[in-house]
Amino acid sequence: MTITDIAKELNTSTMTIYRRLKKAGVNLADLRDEKSREITPAGASVIASLFSSDEVAQAGEGAAQGPSVGGVELSAAVLQARLDGAEALIEHLTDERDQLREQVKQLTAALLAEQADRVQERQLLTVGSTEGTEAQPPARRLRWPWSRR
Repeated sequence: MTITDIAKELNTSTMTIYRRLKKAGVNLADLRDEKSREITPAGASVIASLFSSDEVAQAGEGAAQGPSVGGVELSAAVLQARLDGAEALIEHLTDERDQLREQVKQLTAALLAEQADRVQERQLLTVGSTEGTEAQPPARRLRWPWSRR
């Protein structure tokens, strides 16, 4: 299936499809088959998911007026493509969420380890203190030594 075929099914222009793909941040090369360079069914569903249900309904009405394809069949195919695209997007976002959760776990563990290291460094840097006792403040020095006389 080509972009032109999808545009005819959605009753829109190819430029509209290109603009919506760019706006959504979808790379067209990811939607194509590597060997035949045509849009895969999953790619077609992603493209169809970029259009609202009102636009899909209008596409179905426009196709019903055309002599080649019945409107009911076309709108069902377009709606199925939108559903497939939404499911693929949900799966992609679920995988991304799981990866982000794993990264949060790793970063939390690294933060806890770093905090433990800082505590040990502080203990090593405090020379005069011992565990269980408070450090005694240094003896006060007089501000003006001549006042002792």
